[in-house]
Amino acid sequence: MPEKEFDKNNLFDEFIDKVDDDRNKIGYFSYFFSNIKGTEFETELMTTKYSLIEAKFTNILNALNEIDDDTHKTDLFVNLISSIKGTRLLEENFTAILNTLDKIDDDYDKRSAFSTLIYSIEGTRLLEENFTAILNSLDKIDGYERKHAFSTLIYSIEGTCLLEENFTAILNSFDKIDDDTHKTDLFVNLISSIKGTRLLEEKFTDILNSLDKFSGEDKIYAFSYVISAIKGRKLNKEKVTLIKERFPEYTVELEEMLKKEENS
Repeated sequence: MPEKEFDKNNLFDEFIDKVDDDRNKIGYFSYFFSNIKGTEFETELMTTKYSLIEAKFTNILNALNEIDDDTHKTDLFVNLISSIKGTRLLEENFTAILNTLDKIDDDYDKRSAFSTLIYSIEGTRLLEENFTAILNSLDKIDGYERKHAFSTLIYSIEGTCLLEENFTAILNSFDKIDDDTHKTDLFVNLISSIKGTRLLEEKFTDILNSLDKFSGEDKIYAFSYVISAIKGRKLNKEKVTLIKERFPEYTVELEEMLKKEENS
């Protein structure tokens, strides 16, 4: 809605009526806030009418939770989050919003909603303050969609202190993944996000220990990727000794990788 003269009181009264009674009240709430986003009117409402708006928002979330169709619920959720991005509503109702996301049953739809929520708080303190809860929410997404949701989360914190502070927790979250292939793919994504950084050096022992989460071909692949991430001078004698002591069964593979490194 462009900045222009309008009867603000009538506009707000219409908004209240529609979000109270209209069968499309969830969509109207999103429509209203999308159109006033960034205007002085939005600032004024968030200052003078916040308690009333928050009460209506709570009703909107409750109505959203009652929808059985996951695809429809997700579409409404995505539009709602986009409309309140950067507002006090998102900040002060984040836990309730996350609970609504968790009630989406379909993994594809839940991943879509999860990604939208992460994009809406990327680079903000909301992501930092709620990271543990977000990681727990991620654990509720299964199968192939979990891989994509995880990648979205890692991308949003790549190169930040948030990844460093939560690296061990992220590694431990792999224990909850049953599918070995998905677990390996996520592990490789995580190592890729810290490749060439100080964090890879500092967490090297923890990373090696985490390889016990894998077995068979998946373990060999994960092991090889970790070693390939430590190249040249970073794969020093001390690390080589540690690797051989920790995984004597991979000595041959390690020696072959070292030879390739010397010849490259």
